[in-house]
Amino acid sequence: MVIQEWFYSVGEEKMGPVSTARMLEMSEAGEFTDETLVWAEGLPDWIPASSCSYAEDYAACEISGEVRPVSEMLEYGNKYILPEYKEQFVQALHEGGDRSNMDLFWTEYEFVDPGSRATLAKGGVIFGIITSVLALVAFVVGMMSSEFDSEFGGGSDELMVSLMVIAGFLFLLGWIVPTVFYCMWVHRVSKNAHVIKKGDLSQTPGWAVGFHFVPIANLWKPLTAISEIYNVSGSRSLQSMDNLVVWWWVCWLVYTVGSNILGGLALPAGIACLILWWIIVSRITRWQQQKAGME
Repeated sequence: MVIQEWFYSVGEEKMGPVSTARMLEMSEAGEFTDETLVWAEGLPDWIPASSCSYAEDYAACEISGEVRPVSEMLEYGNKYILPEYKEQFVQALHEGGDRSNMDLFWTEYEFVDPGSRATLAKGGVIFGIITSVLALVAFVVGMMSSEFDSEFGGGSDELMVSLMVIAGFLFLLGWIVPTVFYCMWVHRVSKNAHVIKKGDLSQTPGWAVGFHFVPIANLWKPLTAISEIYNVSGSRSLQSMDNLVVWWWVCWLVYTVGSNILGGLALPAGIACLILWWIIVSRITRWQQQKAGME
């Protein structure tokens, strides 16, 4: 949007609005001093008249809202974009969304489509399941090989050790990859939630991830973080806690803590946890995309 009208100060009194052309005439006539302050819709505050060049039009960036001379901006139809925000704007165009229907910035946080990280998180879970199955197979085969006699020339022991190493590596890989991708998704949707709610959340994006790895605190803090993100994304009360999120966390605790006691009997809780997690990730991602006009 090109700025058409300006306001200016005369002593303590605010005058205007006047056109850009009139501002140029007044500037050339010396009616403005270094102390004269001017303002236009889109500017964050009043600025000295000496810092403006009224011989050219000004416009507000479609993404950040910053007001700059149009000569410093890129023009897309009737929209103006600062060069540093070209990539975000073009991405939004490709996705068919109108990012102007929501303030996509709040202090240091910027709203970014969480879709790619949601895909990584889900893909990481699938990868973790596959590698865990392969690790289990390698472990079982390794244990079976140890029962063979020396008719293999002692090679069975070497085979067992190799398979155990492979199994351990696959188990580790099957835990690290999903965890990293999940944390990346949590960090992104937490930032987006802060933008939507203007920072009115109890945990920063960093702690929304970090509390997953803090002993004792990881028994309830991640639940609080995901619950707030879920509520903000779905336009729900920030203080409420959805049953879906609660049951997801209960199943997670039963599986992770209870598996040490129940062993394989805790597996159904793990499967239920995975299904609920998949639904939660899908909902939060879709809700946030809808809020920014990305879906």
